[in-house]
Amino acid sequence: MSRFLQWILSILVMVLASFSAVADTVTVAVASNFAETAERLVRVFESSSAHRVRLIRGSSGRLYAQIINGAPIDVFLSADVERPRQLERRSLVQQGSRFTYAIGELVIWSRDPELDGKDCLTRLRQASRKKVAIANPLLAPYGAAAKEFLQQESIWEDLQPNLVFGENIAQAMQFTATGNASIGLVARSQIVLGGLPATSCMLPVPTGTHAPIKQDAVITRRAINNNAATAFTKFIRSEESREVIRQFGYLLPEIVEERP
Repeated sequence: MSRFLQWILSILVMVLASFSAVADTVTVAVASNFAETAERLVRVFESSSAHRVRLIRGSSGRLYAQIINGAPIDVFLSADVERPRQLERRSLVQQGSRFTYAIGELVIWSRDPELDGKDCLTRLRQASRKKVAIANPLLAPYGAAAKEFLQQESIWEDLQPNLVFGENIAQAMQFTATGNASIGLVARSQIVLGGLPATSCMLPVPTGTHAPIKQDAVITRRAINNNAATAFTKFIRSEESREVIRQFGYLLPEIVEERP
């Protein structure tokens, strides 16, 4: 082998060694409602980064339980703020890593032909014989927001016999899209994704009628030396990422607030 070829090979070995030293893989646990958005973000991130991302999707509660039981998760994209806060209290995340990456938006939606062209809110108030689907307020932030909205409209008690509770916002949409419920209080991001039956009525729920559906992210303690975890969460806060999140039907925090 010529000296020149040996020199070229040694350079290649050093470059590859350097590449492997800085390229990490990050395991990201993402709430089900944000999974499709996360998949798009991962493709954009990996197109310009040496790092790689492995996504695990599930309910925020289940993913939270996995983290506290030692699952190898580096970044948690929750559907709420409470579970990331609880992880902070347990000292299971990197100090100061929590931030709001998206804000969910609630909509009244129906495929029921009888509601075609009708005012969704009026029909919701008159839904004495119609099933109404919401996510379980005890388990899902979208459900808690739906309950708060219905209470503000003074129809929560009246609707009790008609409510159908989904384990999460995805199941609430499933009940509504399949016709098992006439009207649903669902996530705007689900409407944006498409693939649904024809809409008969849809109305955004005013954000002032319930607490903001903030979705927080954290880097777990196990990822303290994982460069990919730091790079990916930094990317999530970038303008490029925020534009994707907006396109997928989420509101955005104006600023990243300092957390106590």
